[in-house]
Amino acid sequence: GVWLAPFRRAVSVLLPKPNKTDYTLLKSYRPIVLLSTIAKWMEKVVNNRFTFDAHSHGILHPLQ
Repeated sequence: GVWLAPFRRAVSVLLPKPNKTDYTLLKSYRPIVLLSTIAKWMEKVVNNRFTFDAHSHGILHPLQ
C-alpha cells in the first residue's frame, strides 16, 4: 500500500553474465532488484490482519 512506501526500498544490482566478450554493452549484464525484507514482512502482517478482520466482521465470504 501507499503507507508502506517509506519501507519499500530497493537496491538494483547489475551482475555480469558469464562468457560475454564485450562488457561495455548493457545486454552483458543481468539486473537484480533486492527488496527490503522488513517491507515484505510488514506487508504480510498487515495483509493477514486485514483478512482476519474482514472474515471476523463478515465482510468477506468464508471461502475467500
